[in-house]
Amino acid sequence: MRIGGVFFKIYSVFLALTVALALAFYFITLPWMRQALFDQERRAAEVLLNNTVEVVRSYRRELDSWRTQMLDARKALLRERVRNAARLLDALRLSPLPEANLTHTAIRLVASMGNADDYLWLADEHYQPVYHPLFSPLSDARSLPGARPSDTLANTVTHALVDHALQNGEGFVEYLWPRRPGLEEERKLAFVRHLPNWKWVLGSGLYVSDIERAVEERRMKQLEDIRALLKATPIGAAGYIYIFDGTGQMIVHPDKRLEGRNVSQLKNPATGRSLVSEIIAASKGTGMLAYQWNRPDDPKNYSHWKIAWVRHLPEADWYIATSVYRDDLYANVDAII
Repeated sequence: MRIGGVFFKIYSVFLALTVALALAFYFITLPWMRQALFDQERRAAEVLLNNTVEVVRSYRRELDSWRTQMLDARKALLRERVRNAARLLDALRLSPLPEANLTHTAIRLVASMGNADDYLWLADEHYQPVYHPLFSPLSDARSLPGARPSDTLANTVTHALVDHALQNGEGFVEYLWPRRPGLEEERKLAFVRHLPNWKWVLGSGLYVSDIERAVEERRMKQLEDIRALLKATPIGAAGYIYIFDGTGQMIVHPDKRLEGRNVSQLKNPATGRSLVSEIIAASKGTGMLAYQWNRPDDPKNYSHWKIAWVRHLPEADWYIATSVYRDDLYANVDAII
């Protein structure tokens, strides 16, 4: 009996310790492990987001660099076009031709060196046009069709261009000018040069909008690359990364119907405030926002917790954010445990 009693006591103690350890594991160790694994999932999501931000930043820098290089190259061509014409006119000035013939020959020379979009023009030191396809086209020179721009616009631009050349000898001037008479004015960049031997100013210009259109085409190609990158970068089971700008316009999103739309009026149902504004505010603080939202399989129930990690790309004023359900992250954790 004594042996049986001792054995029973030992067994009881062992059983109690086993139960205590099991309870400790269930109530202490298991929650700790679950939270530790969740934190690991969270850190992995943040690493993916940070890596994505750096890739997008590199795309943006490449685009800015390409724009600068393209503009510099076009400016160099513009400058050389005017300088080459100026050298020819200076050489022509030494010709023994009569003054009237000399002037006519100079104008014909300038008219022959341009086309409908990349033309040269001449004005005298008193702001009067000597030759311009829109103002005083030669009967046998190429000219732009239609009426000339308004006198107000022409006078304002001519004064600015001539004054710059007279004061600086040569240089670039930016202004607004219609591509064709009657069309909307566009940004244009001119290179002007003073020709003191002729008492003229020579100039030519390029439309900055042409460069911007080329940049936009390149940007759209980059967005396709970024879209493919984000599609291949899942967060959790069904999470994703998306991009919107500081005005709330969606740049890249898995649901292409949202792209190009302004989503700043989308409300957080729990706070009544703009969800975009809350995400932007989070980017300036912890970089994380937890909020309640619906699920595709439960569209009327806004009680499912989502997590948005967000980073700001100031050079583009873009916000790059994640969208992942907290339950999906825990599902990955529970699958491991």
